[in-house]
Amino acid sequence: MAYISYTDVPLYFGTVANTITLPGEGDALNKSVIAQQVQLNYTPNIAPVRVVGKIPTKDNFNLAGPPNASLSFSCYLDAGEFNPSDYTGDIGHLGATFRLGDAANGIVGSGAFLNSFSYTLTPYAPVLIQCDFAIYNPMTTTTAGGTIASAGVDTVLDAAAFGDYAHGAYSTFNKGSLSDIEVFEAIQYQYTAQRLPVYEVGSYSITKCQLITEEQTLSIQGDNVQALVPITGSNPGSQNIVLQNSNSDALLTTDITGRLNSENVSIQGGDLARGSVTITQLLK
Repeated sequence: MAYISYTDVPLYFGTVANTITLPGEGDALNKSVIAQQVQLNYTPNIAPVRVVGKIPTKDNFNLAGPPNASLSFSCYLDAGEFNPSDYTGDIGHLGATFRLGDAANGIVGSGAFLNSFSYTLTPYAPVLIQCDFAIYNPMTTTTAGGTIASAGVDTVLDAAAFGDYAHGAYSTFNKGSLSDIEVFEAIQYQYTAQRLPVYEVGSYSITKCQLITEEQTLSIQGDNVQALVPITGSNPGSQNIVLQNSNSDALLTTDITGRLNSENVSIQGGDLARGSVTITQLLK
């Protein structure tokens, strides 16, 4: 039985978040995604069409709306390669281009917009980032039919040593004024955006993609909690996360200044007071 190995299917984006230029296989033409897993979903929006006075064939289907497509993956963060912060906010109307597989055998997509990304920062653990893109343009394929076939030997996916990835042992968290939690055990971050694609009559591609709302949320788990209730609903000031690798390279910097909208604490015999707080900031 033939199969496609994960080593045969690279994923990379164009070098610019808002461009119509497709990513190539050379180092200078792509942003490699050091992905752990990838999921591509594509559902064409078609509907049966019946005409009065005519017997329909068994293939009377036509386009009924834009396609429903998405690209989700979890990846490690490496210097100079794919970085989700490049795709946040209002990045224009073109969106990102990506390629799954090589130029001869791969699937190409454009009009991809980041709807959310999240990560968890814990001690002694590499940082794995979950990214979710919505795709607002029809998928394009190669002469190979867009099938995921084994990529060619010339396919370039930039190699990186594991020490180049963002890691919890090297990253930093500036707690700001959250002095009531002594030890921080885990930091969870999430960015979400709501976007509205705009289509023009006579075109398959989007005319623009309007950014409706965006926000970021920080959930902090810690122990030796001294006080939570007095800070309910307050703004604890700026919190800062810097994801770094073993070379102290700052790969992703996150700043959040929002309101505390959730707190909890639990105490049991023979243990410290443990709790968590959630901070939400509206970006738009």
